Amino acid sequence: MRSGRVWAIVRIFVVAGVAWFILGNTVVQRTQAGYQQLTPQVEGLAGGPLLQHAPRVTMTHGAAEEVIPLEQSDLAVQMQLEYRQKGLLWYSTYHVDFAGTYAFRNPSNETRAFTAVMSFPSDSADMQYDDFTVLCNDVPAEATASGSAARVTLPPGQSATLTCHYRTMGLNTWQYAFGDGVKRVKNFTLTTTTDFPNYDFPAGTISPTTKKRRAARPR
Repeated sequence: MRSGRVWAIVRIFVVAGVAWFILGNTVVQRTQAGYQQLTPQVEGLAGGPLLQHAPRVTMTHGAAEEVIPLEQSDLAVQMQLEYRQKGLLWYSTYHVDFAGTYAFRNPSNETRAFTAVMSFPSDSADMQYDDFTVLCNDVPAEATASGSAARVTLPPGQSATLTCHYRTMGLNTWQYAFGDGVKRVKNFTLTTTTDFPNYDFPAGTISPTTKKRRAARPR
């Protein structure tokens, strides 16, 4: 084969490679631009990523407040995936049903007043929640702009039970946070049920203790 023909073939491959690189880069940029433009619209319809914080419990003594650790957390989360198309893009939206039962106690030697704050999993004012309920010792908590606040007075050593439930929708991720500065968690259980097999855990978190696949429910 003549050298001229070889160089011609090489030039064709180079030109084709550059063209495919430019095309691929253009597609990626357009896709990213599309997500930036359309994601806020999807979040307005189906909600955004959700981050559920553990309740913050404080004990009042005089004018001071002290954060009290939870004695027990028993959580159940059910998630159903629902792909949603916007324009030419697909989004991973989901329905989530959250139920949590928490326990805390009075560690002091005197009767104290306690406040347990349960926050919404999103700061968005457009989020909608079905059956959002928070009870402390079966007494409904007070609604606030960011969730609910329960107040209870406990004698020394006595415990209280806090329950929370809601159903809502989210996008891409649902996460649970123990709270700022929490280094140790006691008696924590989180059971998650999904209708999809593939999921990831955020960096720095621990994998589940057990995983079990169940037979699909008939529709």
